[in-house]
Amino acid sequence: VNRYAEVFSRILSNLSTSDLCKYSYNPKSSVAYIIIADAHDLWNVPDLVQAIYHPDDVIYIHVDTSTPPAEISKLASYHHINHSNVLMESMMKACWGCPSLFFTMLLGLLRVNMQSQEWTHAVFLSGSSFPIKPVENFRHHLLSHPDDIYM
Repeated sequence: VNRYAEVFSRILSNLSTSDLCKYSYNPKSSVAYIIIADAHDLWNVPDLVQAIYHPDDVIYIHVDTSTPPAEISKLASYHHINHSNVLMESMMKACWGCPSLFFTMLLGLLRVNMQSQEWTHAVFLSGSSFPIKPVENFRHHLLSHPDDIYM
C-alpha cells in the first residue's frame, strides 16, 4: 500500500488546492467516465470509448503499468482516443481487488475533476465493459437526476 500512497502523494504534490476544489454548478452538465484497463482488455477500449463518447463528457483511461508500452502506443493511436476530452495515462499497476485499485479510482476522479468541473456523475468501467442499452438513454437519465447517487 505504501508505494501506491507514494505515487498518489507525488501526483497530489504537483497540484494546488484550487485544482482540487474548483467545483461550481454549471447547467451544462456532463458525465465522467473512468476506464481502468490492463493488457488483457485493451482490445475493447477503442470500441468502448466510441460507444460512450459524447463531446460534453469527459473520459479518463488508466492503463495498468504492466501493459507493454507498444500496446499503450497502439491504443493511443486510435482516433477515438484523440479527443480533447479523453485523457489516457499509465501511472500505476492496478491489481483487481487490491488497495491499488482504490488508488487508481481516486486518481481517475482527480484527473476528471482537473479536466472539467461540469460533470455530475462518475461512472467507473473496466476495459472489458460495454453498454448493452443505448448510452444516450443512460446519459439522459443521469443528467436528469443531478443530485442522485447510484452505486
